Amino acid sequence: MKNTNRIAIVGAGGAGIALAILATQQGYQVSVYERDSKVSSIGAGVTLWPNAIFVLQQMGVEKELKHLGGAPRLMRQFDQFGVWQGELDIEEVNLRSGFSSITILRRDLMGILAKRLDDLGVKIHLGCPMTAQDIDRLKQEFDVVVGADGRMNSVVRHTLYAEKVSPRYQGFINIIGISHLNP
Repeated sequence: MKNTNRIAIVGAGGAGIALAILATQQGYQVSVYERDSKVSSIGAGVTLWPNAIFVLQQMGVEKELKHLGGAPRLMRQFDQFGVWQGELDIEEVNLRSGFSSITILRRDLMGILAKRLDDLGVKIHLGCPMTAQDIDRLKQEFDVVVGADGRMNSVVRHTLYAEKVSPRYQGFINIIGISHLNP
């Protein structure tokens, strides 16, 4: 028999931990399962736009983000040949939205989120690779099972869809740089 308000989240990346924090704050009982032996810090920089900062503020982590992150001022777009295509004034976006964009190293973002989840008393079950049988077991034990186990080889997605659903490259990459200049 299922318990009321129990959520299993498969994957302890940014999306999985963020959902776990928000659901816990709303009174849900959350269990997070991660195949790796630690929360991953692989990746480079992440730019968190004003809508993300609003949500992260609700999680109670905005102060730490601002302390460890940087404030991007503009974004430039170039084509594959390096020809300038346009520019976005990020400071204007921030002004209009009422929230500041923050660029932060992924390892710092993940550390902040993992600490917040730990502060809420939610344990991440590390070293728990999942199979289709494990997902079926979680479906019996929890009210909701959420797949946050990656876009490339999601066990949850493969369990839900008989046909293989593969992600597709969208034709762009981001290169992010922040530097603090002396006047």
